[in-house]
Amino acid sequence: MSKQTVFAARHVGPPPAGDVSGRVYALPLHRREVAISSKRRATPLTADEISDAALVIVRTEGLDSLSMRRLAAELDAWPTSVYHHVGDKQQLVQLVLDRVHEMIVLPADDLDWREWMEAFAANLAEVLRLHPGVAEHLATQGNANPQVWITTDRTLAVLRRAGFGDEDAGLVWLALMELIGARVRSEQRGPVAEDHPSGAAALGAMMAEHAADMTHLVAVVPRLVGVAPTNLTDELVALLLDGAAARLAESRSS
Repeated sequence: MSKQTVFAARHVGPPPAGDVSGRVYALPLHRREVAISSKRRATPLTADEISDAALVIVRTEGLDSLSMRRLAAELDAWPTSVYHHVGDKQQLVQLVLDRVHEMIVLPADDLDWREWMEAFAANLAEVLRLHPGVAEHLATQGNANPQVWITTDRTLAVLRRAGFGDEDAGLVWLALMELIGARVRSEQRGPVAEDHPSGAAALGAMMAEHAADMTHLVAVVPRLVGVAPTNLTDELVALLLDGAAARLAESRSS
């Protein structure tokens, strides 16, 4: 019998009731030594064990690595036992999406609309960052969980109470969701390799060669290169909300 280091979840769940700080109560992980043998576990699986283990895999390896067999290995159980509890891969992914959504914190209703949106955007981005592949899945396949759309309704309510018309409220919500999703996916893909034809080195050489024809690009790009990805996301959110605030002020004055 040999030993292998694996990851396990200490606690997984939504923030404590009443906590509107915007903090992410993420999935804490710890390492433990477990004995590996040819025998499978003797105790029955529980729903919490299955969802916790699935989140561990997503947090450490990404959603694309999640499979029924991988989950069974994490639980030291037979794949048939996992199928019995979960059903199939699609239901397993939905289980993960549901748990990830539970980690999203809705700010207090008495906040100014902009403060509310900033806190919500920051929390949403951090939750998605902690679960690689989830933002990509949502962008391509969406999520039919009613709780997701109840969260959307709360977001729209904040905008409408602030005075945004129905169309503008929808546009601000859509722009914010698109921005957060795109930024997190970009962060998780990482930068283009340095030696790639369109990498930073090649871009720098090209700009140096054609500097006379790219004066504005040469002036702007260096100011963006050193910005940390998460800070860039925050800056883009602020810029978007600046535009929304201007749109709101214009509608109030007309």
